[in-house]
Amino acid sequence: GLHGAPYGDAEYAFAWRRVLMPIAREFNPELVIVSAGFDSALGDECGFRVTPKGYVHLTHELMSLAGGKVVMVLEGGYNVASVSRCFEACVATLLTERCSYDDKSSKENQEAKKAGQTCPERSACNNALSSNVIPPSSAFGPPHKEAVKDLQCTIEALKPHWKCLSSVVL
Repeated sequence: GLHGAPYGDAEYAFAWRRVLMPIAREFNPELVIVSAGFDSALGDECGFRVTPKGYVHLTHELMSLAGGKVVMVLEGGYNVASVSRCFEACVATLLTERCSYDDKSSKENQEAKKAGQTCPERSACNNALSSNVIPPSSAFGPPHKEAVKDLQCTIEALKPHWKCLSSVVL
């Protein structure tokens, strides 16, 4: 971080909740495109500490935008093991959230629902996500005070451009 704090799940969840998601909701996108390089992943040479569970939380939050239309594009990364774990967690989150009996495009899901059976797609998705239960942002604890200072500087710089930040207090 700017003030030397190690940014991890708590700091990213805090920034996401207080700044990025309010801006994203105000912007109201029709589609969310994520360039996923995972430079902030634990184990990457950049020194950040976001875990797969942190990425699950962030991905889940993004899915509240644009009617859930989220595209992730893998664009590199320096630590193959970290990228693999984090990308798998994100894709599993996307798949799980997409799996639903309400998905009218899946005749198989509708038939399973009528028969009182488990949704075949949801079963596959839940297997992929079994270790990635979507944690609330509070699960990560409070951010480092240095990260809060960094975020306050960011908010001050962005306030003139986004109404949603006019009353943000950290």
